[in-house]
Amino acid sequence: MRAKRFVCAMAAAGAVVLVASPTASADDGARGRVTVQPSSVDPGDTVWVFDGGQCHTKEAVATSEAFWQPIELEHRDDGILAGKGKISPTAEPEKYDVWVKCGDEKFKGWVWVKKGDDRPHGGVSTGSGGAIAGTNSAEMAAGASLLAGSAGAGALMMRRRRAGGAV
Repeated sequence: MRAKRFVCAMAAAGAVVLVASPTASADDGARGRVTVQPSSVDPGDTVWVFDGGQCHTKEAVATSEAFWQPIELEHRDDGILAGKGKISPTAEPEKYDVWVKCGDEKFKGWVWVKKGDDRPHGGVSTGSGGAIAGTNSAEMAAGASLLAGSAGAGALMMRRRRAGGAV
């Protein structure tokens, strides 16, 4: 009986935390996710820019200080806008913001410009995982409540086992 009450209390607490938490939003007033492929390039390389299906127009323009010139994105059959362009040969090695403007909307992504030599540096570039979207407090709270619930359930089972009760 105690276990049922405990589980119900944990579920209710998790639901309250999820409902009360603010939703995540992108920084600098941008919404959506712009993707640049490859995301790590040398000066002078060719890149593809994708809007991720966020634009509700048939065309858009991608701009960045790293680009040779603005890149025009066109509508594809899968509903995503895409465009091909070049990184400026004089771009310095750093992380550059990439902005896609479609109508009145702006979406933000990024591209890394490397040093420009052929020798490998550091570890394998495997992407950023969920780090691009930033921290989502609702997901963090849900994870914390699940961990707390698991710890409580484990403690309850250990206590019953020691007391000779059924598990």
